[in-house]
Amino acid sequence: MSSVTLLALVNRVRLFRRQPTTTVVTTPEDEVTVNAINMAIEDVLSTRRWEFDLRHDGQIVLRGLLSSAFVTTSADSTIAIIAKSGLVDADVLGPYVVRVLPTGIADYANTSLRINSSAGGIGGAGSGVVTLEAAFPIGAVLSDCELHYNEYILPDTVREIVRISYQEDGLNLVQADPVLRYDELFPAQSDRTGAPDTIAVGGFDIETYQTALGAPSPGLRMAVWPVPDEDYVLNYSYYRRHPELVAATDTLIGVPQAQVNDIVLQAYSTVAMTWDKDYAAAHFTDLSREQAATKHRAYGGSPGRRHTIRSFENNSGRVHVQRGFPNKVIG
Repeated sequence: MSSVTLLALVNRVRLFRRQPTTTVVTTPEDEVTVNAINMAIEDVLSTRRWEFDLRHDGQIVLRGLLSSAFVTTSADSTIAIIAKSGLVDADVLGPYVVRVLPTGIADYANTSLRINSSAGGIGGAGSGVVTLEAAFPIGAVLSDCELHYNEYILPDTVREIVRISYQEDGLNLVQADPVLRYDELFPAQSDRTGAPDTIAVGGFDIETYQTALGAPSPGLRMAVWPVPDEDYVLNYSYYRRHPELVAATDTLIGVPQAQVNDIVLQAYSTVAMTWDKDYAAAHFTDLSREQAATKHRAYGGSPGRRHTIRSFENNSGRVHVQRGFPNKVIG
């Protein structure tokens, strides 16, 4: 596997263009090259499932519901106050969506309300002002409520989850349509609490955020059912999305040299056309894509490359030893 810095990639493109190498990335010409490199990385890597991009180190901590909390709000208002002894910022601000279930209001005891943002975090008294997704139709004063944590925003480096488990037991994993809301994925989602059973991944959403800082960038959404009743640690395998390279020392990590070559060739083609006005270089983009597709068919994890592990002992031996993972399909 290759690890190559942005500066090294820029210099490789410059050499294709018969330009001298550089030690810094500051000129407009180099900025065009950087953009071309990031576009090529996205095109070569993120449009395919490469074996080398599969990771098994994903881990996320689910937050259990918080009970014995109180909600105060005015009728037809999106502003509410959440109070609970020991409540802290992390209970309303983080890489997840927080929902409040007003258990003390009979007409809405089964309706969870999304908290979009927190006005200023949680004060020292264990309470804070929050903004709800929709105006609550009736007023409430210190009514009982619960805080639920059903949706999580995955890191930018997670492109697609392919397996997820709790205590080594695989969970039901659903690749959800991006248009589905959480309440469409799991109708009456508040009816049950407990250990995670089904995970739905798909679409983009934003986490509950501090109002003064503005809405964060959307991220890949992971929805959990049922409502976690306590903190759980989930492990998952995923295809990695390579972060954008910005600084000269930023590094493209874990990509074989063969795919790095395709990235450089495609970036050169883009720079040659946009900066050098050499439109004949367009065929290098086609060549790069064709090479990447050929390599992916040969080495990208096609089912044709999977094989079955048999016993290391042959059947003619006196002792038949089952070692490794006999008769298990791998790859």
